[in-house]
Amino acid sequence: MVSSKKYEVFLSFRGEDTRTNFTSHLHEALKKKEVETFIDYELRKGDEISPALIQDIENSLVSIVILSPNYASSKWCLEERSKILECRKKQGQMVIPVFYNVDPSHVRNQKLEAMSKPLQNIRENPITTTESELFKEIIGDVLQKLTPNYRNQHKGLVGIEESYEQIESLLKIGSTKVITIGLWVSGIEVLLDKALITISNYNEIEMHDLIQQMGQEIVYQESIKDHGRRSRLWKHDEVYEVLKYNKVSGKFNDLFMELMMLKNLDTLTEDLCLSSDFLAKMPNVRFLKIHTEHWSRNKFNVSLPHGLESFTYKLRYLGWEGFCLESLPSNFCAKQLVKLDLSLTKVKRLWDGVQDLSNLKTILLDDLPELVEIPDLSMARKLERISLKYCISLRELHPSITSLPKLTALVLYRCSKIDILKVHSKSL
Repeated sequence: MVSSKKYEVFLSFRGEDTRTNFTSHLHEALKKKEVETFIDYELRKGDEISPALIQDIENSLVSIVILSPNYASSKWCLEERSKILECRKKQGQMVIPVFYNVDPSHVRNQKLEAMSKPLQNIRENPITTTESELFKEIIGDVLQKLTPNYRNQHKGLVGIEESYEQIESLLKIGSTKVITIGLWVSGIEVLLDKALITISNYNEIEMHDLIQQMGQEIVYQESIKDHGRRSRLWKHDEVYEVLKYNKVSGKFNDLFMELMMLKNLDTLTEDLCLSSDFLAKMPNVRFLKIHTEHWSRNKFNVSLPHGLESFTYKLRYLGWEGFCLESLPSNFCAKQLVKLDLSLTKVKRLWDGVQDLSNLKTILLDDLPELVEIPDLSMARKLERISLKYCISLRELHPSITSLPKLTALVLYRCSKIDILKVHSKSL
C-alpha cells in the first residue's frame, strides 16, 4: 500500500530537556538515513497545541516520543501525547517510546507514570541503553517499521524527480479504487551504472569480462564433453573439431571462428574442408563470423569443395572473410539480416532478384576484385552504410542505392571503373 503521509517520523519531546542535545542529534541521524522527519524547533507557550501541529502528527507514519524527566510537566507535551495515541488507535500510527534519563520501572513522578503507561504497553521492551547504542536501535526500529510502507527511495537520485512525480500522479493517492502500475527498468542503463556494460567511442556496446566469462561458463555447462551439443562455440580448437568432423548440432545459436588463431596451431597444416550442408544442420544460428588474418605467414583456408546448400533464415550477422564461392546460395534469405560482411572474398555477385532486406543496416564488400554487380537494394529501407573499397571490377551501381532514405555512408575508394554516380538520397 502506498501512503499519502507527509512525514515518516514525528518527534515529540520536551524542549528544555533534549532540544539542544539528544533530540537534535537524533534528528540529524534520521536525516542521514533520508527519513523525512518533522521536528518543531520553536519554543511554545500555552496549553493547547496548534491545529497545524495536530495536522503534522496526523500526517506522520511513526511518532517517536522522547520521555525525559520534565516531559510530563508540560501540558503541551501531554497534548501531543494524547493526539499521538489517538492517531495510533484510529489510523494505526506506529509509536516508539524512548526513555531518556528516566527508568521506566522506577517512575516516581505521578504525571510521568500516568502518561508513560499507555506508551509502555505499545512495546514489551522499551528502549533503555547508552546514547550511542540508543541512536542505532531507534534508527533500526524506525527503518524496520517503515519498510513495508511507503519510503522515499528516490531522494538523492539526480534527475529522477520528474519521473517520480509522473508515477505518483498515476497512483492516484487517496483514491479508493484499486490501481495496478507496471514498472519497466531499462537492461541496458542499469548495467551502464554498474560499469558492466559500456558504450565505446564508436557507439558500440562493450561488456565487462566478468559478464563474458559468466555467459561462457553457462554455455560450457550445457555439454561439458560434447562441443557439438552446445548452443554457442567460440574457442577455435572446438570450432575446428566440430566443423572438421561434422559434429554440428541444431542447438547452435552463434558460431565464431577466427582463423588467425587456428593458423597459429602447429597441428593445423591443411585447409578446413566443410560439407555443403554444414549450415543446414544449424537452423538456429543467428551470428556467424569467420575471420582471417591475411598477413599471417601460414596459409590456411576454409574451403567448400561441394558448394553450399543454404544459410539459415534466422541469420542476423554474416561475416565471412575469405568466402570462396562466387555468390551466396540461390535460396539465401536475408530477411533477418542486420549486417553483411563478405570482404576479402571471391564473390562476383551477391544474389539474383530482389531480397526482403527490411532489417539490413550495413553492407561491407571491401577488397572484392571480382565483384561485377550490386543487386537491387530497394527493399533495404534501413540501410545506413555501404563500403565497396577496392572493388576494381565494379563498373556501375544499381540505381536503388542512391535513393535509399537512411543511407549516410557510401564508400567507393579505388573503385576506378565507376565513371558516373547520380545521387538522389537526401541523407547522403
